[in-house]
Amino acid sequence: MNNMNDNEFCGWLVDEFKWFHAHPELSAEEFATTERIKEDLAKVAVPVLDLPLSTGVVARIGTGKAPHLALRADIDALPVTEETDLPYKSTTPGKMHACGHDFHLSAVLGAAALLKKHEDELDGTVTFIFQPAEETPGGAKQILSTKALDDLQLIFGLHTSPVLAVGEIGIREGAVTASVDQFAVTFRGNGTHAAHPERGTDPIMMAAEFITDVPTIRSHNLDPAAPNLVGITHVEGGNTWNVIPDTAWL
Repeated sequence: MNNMNDNEFCGWLVDEFKWFHAHPELSAEEFATTERIKEDLAKVAVPVLDLPLSTGVVARIGTGKAPHLALRADIDALPVTEETDLPYKSTTPGKMHACGHDFHLSAVLGAAALLKKHEDELDGTVTFIFQPAEETPGGAKQILSTKALDDLQLIFGLHTSPVLAVGEIGIREGAVTASVDQFAVTFRGNGTHAAHPERGTDPIMMAAEFITDVPTIRSHNLDPAAPNLVGITHVEGGNTWNVIPDTAWL
């Protein structure tokens, strides 16, 4: 593979991207993805570290000494049904690389191949991290628990961005995207017929008041100069048109 010309190399990398896109796997289930990454790294002579990981890959080239830098990509897909006519669309119903992780891992795979060709020019060490389970908690901790990154000095992460045009690259030191926390709230009332709301306590109204007040958390309780968002993305309540339910959930 190291004897490929530029066109052949780009063609190979695009083919691998299409394979990853067509074979999405959810968080902590990236078994075929992991094996394919290992096979691709072997083809470009990039050694994989022997680590106790069920999914995910860490590979390394260079002198083994400082400076020690890393390139990191995520590899899991989302529980989304793909609705495109792409010739390489997802072959698994209900699973799709809808967040760009297929691109991320292909980009780091390509970087690993190119840096390997120039390994004798490196003054330090480069580690390539293919992290599992980015969409659910725990994937990064699995990688860190192996101690393979203990002497790492700098990590370059990457993510596709809809705010940049194709062919544009944005670079920034420090945080670029936010970390995420989740919350769920159940409002409990007393169900009743909708014709007699006075006989019950309406949890849907409680949830509605909460939803309209959520923006004030950002405007009145958080630093207005700090980047932050609070959002409600899933609401459930009731199961028929003329009955106020006992509970509502968001």
